[in-house]
Amino acid sequence: MVDLLTGLFDANGFAVEACAGPEAARARIDAGGVDAVMVGWPSDASAVLYRWVARDHRELRRRFVFVVEQLPAELREQALRRHAVPLDDLVTLLAVAAEVTRAARPRMLLVDDDPDQLGAMALFLEEAGFEISTAGSGKEATAMLARAAYDVILSDWQMPDGSGRDLHDWIARARPALLHRLVFITGGDVEAARAHADDVVVVPKGQDSQHLLEHLARACAAAPPPPE
Repeated sequence: MVDLLTGLFDANGFAVEACAGPEAARARIDAGGVDAVMVGWPSDASAVLYRWVARDHRELRRRFVFVVEQLPAELREQALRRHAVPLDDLVTLLAVAAEVTRAARPRMLLVDDDPDQLGAMALFLEEAGFEISTAGSGKEATAMLARAAYDVILSDWQMPDGSGRDLHDWIARARPALLHRLVFITGGDVEAARAHADDVVVVPKGQDSQHLLEHLARACAAAPPPPE
């Protein structure tokens, strides 16, 4: 099935990479730049991969395409809404893959040490059209930025395990191109944060959400394409 689908998608203009098992797929997803994931279903390996993505790369969880060898006709309409496509319907399979790939939204790394704040912000920003990965500290964020690409980074400034200041300084040193994609929010001294991160937008927490979205949109538009 892998050879069949690889040939089909390659012939229709998709950039296709085949991974032999969930470990290889995890490594490729961690490397970044994946717009869609296609797996055979049902499969224990596919279920393991999907659960891992739902936990560690939630931005990809809506871009899975499940290929089912046999699917009763009465279940096809419902299954298609979850991107499950029978193997014998290659036309629909191509169409669903194109839809999922086109639906790729700006990828955001959202950083906050408060789990409640992180969850609320993630929900709001997902509804605003972003695909969200989350980090609970500046230290965790730098580890994620070292291995994956994002279109925009929104981070709290005051965090105990790697502050916004630490995150800014790491990005300026190790990934300076990302400064164009970085926005900070803070419930503390906005002017002090701006004085340190004078090349980055800093906005107060709780301000008008539309204003924040405008800053994020400009950060996405100003950013160069993520590295391959």
